[in-house]
Amino acid sequence: MLWLACIMDASPQQLRARVLRKRARGKGLAFLDVLLPEAEPREAVFVLSGGDELSVDDVTSIKATVHTGDAVSVTGCWRRPPGDRDDVGFYLQKLEMVEAHAEVHGVSTHFCWQRPDYGPDDLRCRITASVVLQCSGPQVHRLAEYCREVYPGTTCGVAAPQNRSPDRALLVQPSPEMTATTFVRDLARDVNVHGVLRRAFILEPVACLTLADALARLLVLVEANGPDCICRVQVYPRYLEQQVVQEFQRAACPLHLVSFTHVASLTWVGAMYAVGTAPREALVAEDSQGLGILCAAQPKTPTVSRAYAKLAEALARSGWAVEVAALDPGPGLAVDIGASPGGWSVCLASVWHCQEVWAIDPGQLAPDVTGIDCVRHLAVRWQDGLADLRAAARPVDVLVCDANMSCDQTLDMLEAVAPMLSPRAYVVLTFKNTCKTKHEFHELKCQQVTRLRALCTEVREVQLLANRNETTMMARHEG
Repeated sequence: MLWLACIMDASPQQLRARVLRKRARGKGLAFLDVLLPEAEPREAVFVLSGGDELSVDDVTSIKATVHTGDAVSVTGCWRRPPGDRDDVGFYLQKLEMVEAHAEVHGVSTHFCWQRPDYGPDDLRCRITASVVLQCSGPQVHRLAEYCREVYPGTTCGVAAPQNRSPDRALLVQPSPEMTATTFVRDLARDVNVHGVLRRAFILEPVACLTLADALARLLVLVEANGPDCICRVQVYPRYLEQQVVQEFQRAACPLHLVSFTHVASLTWVGAMYAVGTAPREALVAEDSQGLGILCAAQPKTPTVSRAYAKLAEALARSGWAVEVAALDPGPGLAVDIGASPGGWSVCLASVWHCQEVWAIDPGQLAPDVTGIDCVRHLAVRWQDGLADLRAAARPVDVLVCDANMSCDQTLDMLEAVAPMLSPRAYVVLTFKNTCKTKHEFHELKCQQVTRLRALCTEVREVQLLANRNETTMMARHEG
């Protein structure tokens, strides 16, 4: 409502903005799509019109000298165009360059504007957040989905790819019940994200238009931490780090890579800068030597293989975790098909707290797995292991399968085991891509999902952080 009031006020105003796109419309007319660094940045349109405010030569000169990514300061007024059109533009009277994108980011760094993708949250142009996560590029959408599901109330926006950086940034606003520090510390201890998360930045959710603005604000935050504050600087993307370090040195701010008390963070995401400081303990594990931000301690439970994390993540994202934890003493019999070397069997015993785990695989299990009292290894093919299951005459409460076989064979196995499953049994299956093409795998997967729905309810496909050429299916046996 405030900016609508400004539109009704035709008096000249001064604005600062980032140029997102240029649109030329003839010799004396052009439009600049811009991002305004307000409390919640929003897009607007600057109008360059040869006439009373600017001459045609002025418009031509501005079109030639202003480039996308540049930050500008302008004077003008809001107006509606002639006719019945509803759009509103800011008609320029004067324009000055504030920050040239090429001077800060280099001539080889191309600027391309794209709104952060907030997925189901649909938050349009929100580009401020109290946490920014730097992660592996191919995994960023999976990490966003993971954070939404594991931390309810958290909003996540995937930022556009950064030129010259293979990683991606994830804008995270934790739920009101969780502080940024608590969120980052919980995430650092989460074994599911160890292979995905690169760095975490705790920030003020305020946009800074220029690097100079951001550095000035960051130095104020550092000074507020007191005279004993010693900083370690972390910057995303990394190519800006040297400029930040040089500014700290000019301001005589103590820096140290190991013996620091605070982490000073600066990010360039969504066409705006953001800064923040955090105490050392907020981002560094207690047993770290100072070089490993988010270097969380390894989980105490033996993981045997990376597959352990897949089943742990499946439980965390399934919506079953509270129900499983409430079972006393826990699910009864769990069957792990294709168990070798035993990562999923360990997870069933330690995370799912199953009373007994049958690990069926002709391959060997790791010594750490065979030493677990509740794990029984059946060194046979799954077809032969069914005879033992029938003889035991015990219902199977949890069935999992990460075997290296095609997904139609996985459904053959499920159909054979189904009569032995208890009502509402938990089912977790990995559909391996054994096909020659993605299209062929997609067609085969759709057929098997149809078969799965005939046996189970609550069928759901999830791309886990640890999935590569595969996908994970979760369901409950219909019984």
